[in-house]
Amino acid sequence: MGRALAESGTSRIELRRAESRRAILDAAWRVAAESGLESLSLREIAGRVGMQAPSLYSYFPSKAAILDALFADGYHALDDHLAAVAAALPPKASARQRLADLLRAWIRFCQADPARYRLLFTSAVPGWQPSEEAYAASLENYRRLGEYLAHVGVTDPDDLDLCTALSAGLVAQQMSNDPDGDRWLRRVDDVVDMFLQHTASRARRSARSRQESR
Repeated sequence: MGRALAESGTSRIELRRAESRRAILDAAWRVAAESGLESLSLREIAGRVGMQAPSLYSYFPSKAAILDALFADGYHALDDHLAAVAAALPPKASARQRLADLLRAWIRFCQADPARYRLLFTSAVPGWQPSEEAYAASLENYRRLGEYLAHVGVTDPDDLDLCTALSAGLVAQQMSNDPDGDRWLRRVDDVVDMFLQHTASRARRSARSRQESR
């Protein structure tokens, strides 16, 4: 019984610690949205959760560690958002619809929180780069994009790179020039059409080349 009580007590401590870390990250996102990532203040974050600034170090050893946690948290949120969109698509949705809906979802995700967009996709904080552990969340997001493309028959790594370049450019234009509007959001179908036409054309050329080499 003593061991069970000890384990129960440990679980409660871990749960409270996880809840505190979550509250700190939520507060950090709010501060970033209001004041900007460059002005992210540990004192202000601590005040939002009823702590003194030194108490934050019990949960995150540095400001860089908080930024790392925000970076990973943002990518996890993006993964969940895109997974929900993908799951809601009709089973027989066309490749065009799948890619267009996912790209629109990505743009809207970025528009919903410009500070989060800047942290994930730009060099928003001078002197800071995500740690290898935090960057793993970005790599996982890239792997999932590969799975989405494979689902519509696009498997060439070069096409995956092209898709990310086109998508990132579209998002960057939207966020830089019309963050609250839809100027580039309305270009999603055109971009998807161009991408799919290119991949189909290249696949045909590769097939002809294989046939001619036999």
